[in-house]
Amino acid sequence: MTRRAPTSAPPTEEVKVRFGKNLARARRRAGLSQEELAFLAGLHRTEVGLIERGERTPRIDTAAKLSGALEVPVEEMLEGIAWRPPPVTSGGFDISRAAPSPRAVPMSSPSAAIPRDTTPPAPQVPFGTKFSIPQE
Repeated sequence: MTRRAPTSAPPTEEVKVRFGKNLARARRRAGLSQEELAFLAGLHRTEVGLIERGERTPRIDTAAKLSGALEVPVEEMLEGIAWRPPPVTSGGFDISRAAPSPRAVPMSSPSAAIPRDTTPPAPQVPFGTKFSIPQE
C-alpha cells in the first residue's frame, strides 16, 4: 500500500489541549458536569473528558454539538487557536540535461528547418495595370 502525503498538518498537542481548556471553561461557566454536557450534546459521557484533557480532537460536528449544548459560539471553543499557512515560495523552471527528442530535426543552418515552398511564383504585374473581364 502506498502512503500519500497528508493534505494538512495534523493537530498538535497544544491545539488539542487548548481546545480542551476552552471547553472546560465554557462547561464550568454553564454550571454543567461532563456527563450533563455529554447528554445535552448527544455524546458518550467519556468523550467530553477525553476532549477536555486534550486526548482527543473533536470533529467539526462534535464541536458544533458541544457549542450548541453550551449555547456559546464555536469561536469561543477555538479561542487562542489559529492556523498559520506555510510560507509561499515563487515558482521557477527546472531544466533537464536530457538529450533532445529523436524527432528533432538537426539544424545545419538557420533556414534548414524552414519548409521550402515548391509552387511557382505568380507572374509580376506592374502596379496600376487595368484588367478587363470578358463578357459572355
